[in-house]
Order: sequence, then C-alpha cells, then structure tokens
Amino acid sequence: MAPILHIMRHGQGEHSSAVNKDGKNVRDAPLTQHGKDQCAERCKNFPSHDKVRIATSTHTYPASH
Repeated sequence: MAPILHIMRHGQGEHSSAVNKDGKNVRDAPLTQHGKDQCAERCKNFPSHDKVRIATSTHTYPASH
C-alpha cells in the first residue's frame, strides 16, 4: 500500500493577527490557550495514531533567535 501523508496546521499562536497586531514580528511564538485547545481536539479526533511512522515539523528558526 502506498504511504499516506497527513498534513496538519498548528493551532493559534501568540503571533496570530487575531491576538497580536505586530505578530508578524514574533518568532517562535507559543500557542495561545485556544491554540492548545485546537491541538488537543485534533489529537483526540485523529484516527491514525497507530499508523504514523514519521513525524516532522517545518520549524526552521535557528536556536539563537
């Protein structure tokens, strides 16, 4: 069987324009409580936990930022 790719977007972060008008200038923003709730809901409803073999992230900022 061909691999299945699951793509998920992160939850709302402190850099969101709905939270912070200067959010585009925020690096490595933590999740808001709403973002944490979004992630918990996605986790609860994700049907394929037992089938995931690789997880990756697009986080590319150097640790010094």
